[in-house]
Amino acid sequence: VALTYLQGIATLFLLFPLTELSLPFADPAFAAIDEAFGFRWPDLAVIFAHDQRAYQISEFVYYSMEWQALLIVPLLFLGRHELRAWRFVTAGALAALMVVIIYPFMPAEGPAVFYQMVPADLPAYGLFPWEFGPKLEMIRDGQVKTITLEWIFAMVSLPSYHAVSAVAFTWAMWPNRWLRWPFALLNAGVAITSIYV
Repeated sequence: VALTYLQGIATLFLLFPLTELSLPFADPAFAAIDEAFGFRWPDLAVIFAHDQRAYQISEFVYYSMEWQALLIVPLLFLGRHELRAWRFVTAGALAALMVVIIYPFMPAEGPAVFYQMVPADLPAYGLFPWEFGPKLEMIRDGQVKTITLEWIFAMVSLPSYHAVSAVAFTWAMWPNRWLRWPFALLNAGVAITSIYV
């Protein structure tokens, strides 16, 4: 369990120096790919724009990634799936490495900023979607010399660490016939909410 969380923390802290070295924001390319598939982020975001309860449920699902490993690793060991547990931890390390390697080439300011939406457009979302783009710019400009708790925030990129983790969490619990579908459904939710939360 500790290894799983340390991988996530290490990933987060590796992204800070990589932000200074990163290429321009990839939001225009992401939006063009989305539109080629007939998808526009604002159309999805506005579904939850004024429904605080629905958005809070989405946040709960999205942030479940933070506590799932705390359950999954012990459950695998208790179910005598030690090898699967170690493969799960290794997959987490590889996923984190993939995110770290690709991030400098595809950083994003986030769709709320890119589509020039304002907090009044998405009141249920709070201010979070408008914070990380400017924070990334401040890191790039060298304005940030010390990382404090206020600087611990999501860095948007492709691949999504949440989406990759959702696949790994589902795979890890697949042998357990009682927990297979609850974890599969929860992590399908993690992947979906990663798009708009």
